[in-house]
Amino acid sequence: MLTAYPRSPIIFAREMPTCADFYLWRDARPEWLGSLALDGYPSGIPQRLRREGDPLAFRDLVHQFLERRDDGILPRQGWPWRWVGSGQSNYVYALRETGLLVAAQGRGWLPIAEAIADKRRLLTMPVLIFPKMSPTRSRT
Repeated sequence: MLTAYPRSPIIFAREMPTCADFYLWRDARPEWLGSLALDGYPSGIPQRLRREGDPLAFRDLVHQFLERRDDGILPRQGWPWRWVGSGQSNYVYALRETGLLVAAQGRGWLPIAEAIADKRRLLTMPVLIFPKMSPTRSRT
């Protein structure tokens, strides 16, 4: 169900505004690559990012994706959220050895294609532990 409001180019869908964090996760060491303040749901992630398996290329693609968006936050800008880790973010994306995985509201991991096909399954997954980000938290 889509609703368009007069005098507004915004179309609201069943997907609510969602924040997302992106990581490169190798050898149990996560590297935060940045965040999105809006539209971070799995189906809103570009196909090219979803398919990329090379860690260096993934890092570059995430950087380019976030830099082009008004709501993109890069590490040099500091941790953007009031919470201290990604466990409270709506979605978290991590490129791991097995490919791009997604977690939702601190639960996961599922391959992104499975998360898109069955959104509710993510919420039944075990709770994850994410690193605390407060040392890099933005002061603005």
